[in-house]
Amino acid sequence: MLSSLVFALAPPPWTGGGRGEGEAANGVLIGALPRTPAHTPKGRGRFLPCWKWSYRVVFGIGVDIVEIARFERFLKEGNDALFQRLFTVTEISYCAAKKHAAQHYALRFAAKESFLKALGTGLRDGLSWKDMEVVNDSLGKPELQLYGRAQEMFRELGLGSRFLSLSHDAGSAVAMVVLER
Repeated sequence: MLSSLVFALAPPPWTGGGRGEGEAANGVLIGALPRTPAHTPKGRGRFLPCWKWSYRVVFGIGVDIVEIARFERFLKEGNDALFQRLFTVTEISYCAAKKHAAQHYALRFAAKESFLKALGTGLRDGLSWKDMEVVNDSLGKPELQLYGRAQEMFRELGLGSRFLSLSHDAGSAVAMVVLER
């Protein structure tokens, strides 16, 4: 099993330093490195260089923080029109089924805001809140699904990967999105 690891600002030690084979011009290199015990000395998780390298460029990073209390207030007010405008039917079903629904709504809203920041456009050029949807994979990892204009822009810009991280604490929900070419 291969996994990608990001080296930023400095080349990995086995490239001999300087710009050359194994280092991208912008200082960011992603290399496929073995992580399985079979590929590591005595199974201790030490990373060794692998023959297969691929270069990726970070296109944008977006971070957003939201007060969960805002969404608690929206829920108490019964502001269904707002939820219908901001979230897909799947997101509303998921959040409504949770004990702390406001927290899940806030996380999803932060994720959408983060994506728009990483894209660098904001909510314009035909983008809609429902063009972005946060779903969880079978293990519970959040993923950002794109539809409509968001998916078109993602492809037009030549983007290949998107990464989403969500967290909450002390009444705040935070999301981070990284877009790669």
